Amino acid sequence: MHSPTLHKQRFFLMRIPFFATLILFCLALASATQAATLAYWRFEEGTPGGAVSGPGSVIDSAGGFHGSPVGGPTYSGDVPINPVPLTAASNGVSLDLQNGSDYVTIPDPTSALIPTAAITVEVWMKSGGTQPEFQSLVVDHSHGWTDETGWALQGNGGNTRIDFIIGNGSTFPLARSTTNVFDGQWHHVAGVYNLANVGQEIKIFVDGQLEDTATTATALAANTRDVHIGSSWHGTLPTNRFFHGLVDEVRISDVALAPQQFLVMVPEPSAALLTIVGFAGLG
Repeated sequence: MHSPTLHKQRFFLMRIPFFATLILFCLALASATQAATLAYWRFEEGTPGGAVSGPGSVIDSAGGFHGSPVGGPTYSGDVPINPVPLTAASNGVSLDLQNGSDYVTIPDPTSALIPTAAITVEVWMKSGGTQPEFQSLVVDHSHGWTDETGWALQGNGGNTRIDFIIGNGSTFPLARSTTNVFDGQWHHVAGVYNLANVGQEIKIFVDGQLEDTATTATALAANTRDVHIGSSWHGTLPTNRFFHGLVDEVRISDVALAPQQFLVMVPEPSAALLTIVGFAGLG
């Protein structure tokens, strides 16, 4: 007669292939998420209190989309989270855009940062108080009213909530947050667009929570203008609509990420996964 301990040992050993498969699946998912990153500005090249200076000095840690300062942006030691969720990377520096007409400009001559099938734009932001201009731009891919193309994360009229805007070549459909993200606190904002997800193509998340969903009749339309962090490519508008505050961990992905893949929280096991593990004989 077998002892209960021996039975449990054999039961567990029989499930080693299952756990190996599960681990490989998780590693593949992490690898796919990393591969989907088009650009990622962390601002860790600077030191708190130091000036952002020199062409191409704002480093894209995922590739070659390095940015250049305009005005007088500086670096700050005020950061939203350390280490960064998912990556566990150390985070000690953010971008300070509180001194006036400061922003970072990033060339995108081939429209690589406007993937027209799906995109996720993430940013950690902390408003510096009252914004100086109508509808401040936090991150903008040249969505000015010239041709209704590109995308943006911008404040609504009055700068209390934030919009994720998609230019489809004729209009600017958008999803709008319900949370006031201009309250002087750090917030993680993610705009997600997925052309294949008919009926709910545009979504906006604040601090990992879905806050609004919108639709667009046609696909995201590309342009070859610059990405701006902290201002608008103003097109025919009279101002650059500067954002005053701190910005950190700006990431653009060419897939519609799920909240568990954002740079805002450590993912928790899903109910389905816990059920599978339970059936595997653990607990």
